[in-house]
This record gives sequence, structure tokens and C-alpha cells, in this order.
Amino acid sequence: MTAADAERVTGWTLKPEGMCRAELCVPMPASAVRGSEVDVAAFWTKLGGPVVASEVRDVWALGAPAEERNAALEGLQAPDFTLPDMNGKMVSLKDFRGKVVFLNFWATWCKPCEEEMPSMRALYEGLKGQPFEIVAVNLDKDSPPVAAFAKKYRINFIVLRDAGGKIKELYKTTGVPETFIIDQNGVIAEKVWGPRDWTRMDSLGMIFDLIKNGPKQKGAYVADKSAERK
Repeated sequence: MTAADAERVTGWTLKPEGMCRAELCVPMPASAVRGSEVDVAAFWTKLGGPVVASEVRDVWALGAPAEERNAALEGLQAPDFTLPDMNGKMVSLKDFRGKVVFLNFWATWCKPCEEEMPSMRALYEGLKGQPFEIVAVNLDKDSPPVAAFAKKYRINFIVLRDAGGKIKELYKTTGVPETFIIDQNGVIAEKVWGPRDWTRMDSLGMIFDLIKNGPKQKGAYVADKSAERK
């Protein structure tokens, strides 16, 4: 399918970074993009959506992608994991129980991630002394670019390495950046697709609410989100 037709059908645009919607990009394997042609089935499957096509591939049915189905993650216990930090020390998500955790998935080759990183650093600096932690899970396969990136942006929060992508799959992410706000009991309070400016007050509602008022009942996060959509 041509890139133009793929955009019309899916709402995603082919760019050098992959298939993109607004500032969220999903990298595509070389085999799925040939010139201006896009393998829509491969792309939609990567998003976690079911695909059905006619035998001559002139009629397509694309099911709801994982992004929509996984909105139900809000209100569920965040899956625990253990990954190495930049120095090889093993760190587990459960180590931060009792704090609000900003769990971010990112990569050095991701331009929106690069643009988001300074505001994450500012957020971390601004909330020092509060029960709050940023855990940035990097998806690069090689470590040297990560170290250089961390030095360039003076990253002083925790960076963990998920070179094999296992934790990315565990959290059913579809692209980068994606962020999970996890409450003090280890429950996913909010999921954010794409980058945000974390210095803006309208980006910080959930974080500030959790720090000030503590965790809610699990079902309350879903109820709040449903009310926002109405």
C-alpha cells in the first residue's frame, strides 16, 4: 500500500523515524517499507492490532490497536521487573514502592524523546525531596549512545537498559516515548502516549495529586479517566 493510502487508512504518516502520529513514532523494519510502499499488515500487527485482508488485498479490516485496548492498564498493578542501570547494578521497580514512579520508555534515536528529556530533568529537579522517582527505561541495543546521550542532557535520574525489549513487551508499549505514572502502591494511575512538556502544570495533575493526596482505590483511576472522556 502506498504511504499516502496507509496514512488515509490508519491515520499514521510515514517518516524517516518510522510510522508517526503527531509526535509518537513507531520504528519500522526495513522489510516493511520499500520506497513509498508500506506493509500495513506488518505495521498494524506491530501496534498489536488484528488485521484481516481479502485474498487480493484490496479490502482491509483493521482491529483496535493495543494503544486503545491497553488503556485498561490504568488501575492495574504495574508488572514488576529488574533491569541493569548504566553501571550494571540491578534495579527493580518494587524498590520504589511508597513513591510515585514516573516510568518512561525511550530511545536515543527518538527525536520526540530527545525533546522531552529536558523537561523530565526539570521535573525531577523540581520534585527533589518528595516521594517521587523517575525510572527511564532505554531501548537502545548498544550502550555507548546511551551514555553519550545521558552526558549531553545531564541526566541525573535512574536510567535502566532494556536492550532486548522484554520489559517494553511486558508493558505492551507500541512506540516511544511512552510514560506510566505509578502510584505509591504500585498501581498504574495514568498512561501517557507520546511526549509531554513536563514543566507545564496541565501535564502534572496526576503526579501532584498522588504526592499530595496519596494513592486512590484501583478502580478510581479508570473512573476518573472515563469521566474525562465524556
